[in-house]
This record gives sequence, structure tokens and C-alpha cells, in this order.
Amino acid sequence: QDRYEPATMARVGLLVLAGLALLGAASAAIDNGGLCSFPYCPCATTYIEECLQVSAPTIVNDTYSFTVVSSCADVVSPSCDQTLFKIEMNTFASCRWTRLSSATYTWQGVTRPVPIFPNFDNSQSTTPCTGLQVLKVTQLDIPYSALINDPVTFAFTIQPTVGPRRCNTWPELLNTTNTNEPYPFTFFSADNDCCLLPKPPPPPPPSPPP
Repeated sequence: QDRYEPATMARVGLLVLAGLALLGAASAAIDNGGLCSFPYCPCATTYIEECLQVSAPTIVNDTYSFTVVSSCADVVSPSCDQTLFKIEMNTFASCRWTRLSSATYTWQGVTRPVPIFPNFDNSQSTTPCTGLQVLKVTQLDIPYSALINDPVTFAFTIQPTVGPRRCNTWPELLNTTNTNEPYPFTFFSADNDCCLLPKPPPPPPPSPPP
């Protein structure tokens, strides 16, 4: 596994301290009103971006997957629980009866089913915005400190079925219409106060001149 050089660690350390200072000052300041803005509830979506990398999601056949790795123990506001407790996906209510055939996470070389199988929110429409709801994957309870240089990969597979309100592909199911949200999912802390919206990993540094 990759390890950081001392100079890089020093830079990351300074960025983390600055980020913690800002997050601490905000004290998990709610920056999401929960109206028509995903994750559709009052919570803090910001986090220390240098501390967490989330790969761009891939779709292979009917499986949607992405990988999460941390470089810090504290990723979200100090006033929030520092765990990846729940994933919520931004979906269309017209796909409410979509079925998944499997939901797993691979961590430390072992693939396991998620603790509770993904389910759509109990209400017909999670949000005041017509036609939107969330698909929840909860009780994950993975500390960000446990993901330092030890990535976890989540994989969710749709089971194509015939019937009303069923979507048989991920592009049909996921709401990706908001270009301000790079990924159609969020990570909640156990207390639900922090709901970070992951951003794509930074581009690689330019090659040194010859």
C-alpha cells in the first residue's frame, strides 16, 4: 500500500489542521436546508477534502461500485461522529420498487454483505420535491480512522425485473441532474449531523520537467 513521504505528510498535516479549525469554528454548521437539495435533510455536507478520497463510481453490467480511503482520523466536523455510518443515494421515486440482488463491501481483503440490505425511505417521496427519494444503506459504522491507507469498496447490483416503478439500470435509478453534486450519494455520520458530499479525487500532479 502507498505511504506518504514526510514532506507530503507535513503538507497534509497543515491542511488538516486548517480544515479542522474551519470545521470546528463552524461546529457542523448546517449548510443543507433539506428542501430540494440532496441529501434532503438539515446537515453539514462539508468535510476536509484532503482527508478522504472517493473513486469515481463505475458501472459494470448491473453493478455500481466505488472505493473510499482516508488519510486522517477526523474527516468531518469535530462535533460529529467520525464514522461512515450510512450511505444515502439520490434516486427517483418512479423507481421505488427497483430490486437489488446484492450489496457488499470489500475491506481488508474480505467481501461481506452490508449489515442491512439497502432500502428506500419509508415515505412515498422522501423530499418536498416531487419524484425524488433516497436509497439507504445503513448500520455500516466504519470509523474513518480505520480507513487510513486501508480502502473499502462498496458494490451494489441491480436485479432486473419486470413491473411498475422498477428501473433496471443505474442511470435510470440515480438522480444525477444536479451538476453541483459530482456523485449521487452522501456519507452520514452516526449522529446524522454530518452528511458529507464526496468530491472526485484531485488530478495527479504534473510530471517534473525533463
